[in-house]
Amino acid sequence: MNHRTFDDLESEKRERIIAAAMNEFTRHSFEQASTNRIVQEAQIGKGTLFYHFPTKQALFDYCVEWGLDFIASHYVDELRSLNGDFIHRYYQAAEVKMQLYTSYPHVFNFLDALMIRGDDILSDNQKARITATYTHAQTLLQNNLDTSPFRQDIPEAYVRQMIHWCMDGFQNQLMQRLQARDLSTLDTDPLWAEFSSFLDILRVVFYDRENPSGKQSKWNFHENQ
Repeated sequence: MNHRTFDDLESEKRERIIAAAMNEFTRHSFEQASTNRIVQEAQIGKGTLFYHFPTKQALFDYCVEWGLDFIASHYVDELRSLNGDFIHRYYQAAEVKMQLYTSYPHVFNFLDALMIRGDDILSDNQKARITATYTHAQTLLQNNLDTSPFRQDIPEAYVRQMIHWCMDGFQNQLMQRLQARDLSTLDTDPLWAEFSSFLDILRVVFYDRENPSGKQSKWNFHENQ
């Protein structure tokens, strides 16, 4: 791929091509994705596309790397400024994501589709980078965490782990529900409302603000350690 020539294109045209490619790879698997539809949506000639990306694989790989760079600089780095309790941080992170989503839906839809479908076309390095990006985001979510709202009758490590399991379970269930959906046209408002309600339930289950002194649990969490 002629990286320098493509990166030197006027930003509006470059972003139009990236958005069209990501939308196509979101709607269709790699095998079924069509460069004809991409050039039509991007409003460019097919020769222009293949001048910059000689193969569909080269275009796909560029989209993966560009998307991960975007997430790292525009989303993950923003997580450094999160504050407050654990669940509130999840809410803040979701707000950051939604603000970006309104302007760059194709980026999130494309990367979400990769995770949902688990495309075999991804290289080991790409899979490793996706995993590393997710892990780094989770680390920032828990950095300098305020655990004071946690229930006092359950050890802090258990509360952290159970909230994390609940969040993973919610996300996995959501991904299964979305597998057959066209993510490029998805209405996210109902999902946002569902997520907010889910966080409220987690607060009821795992937070105990009215009992700061703590009480002894009837369960012996340490007896088998």
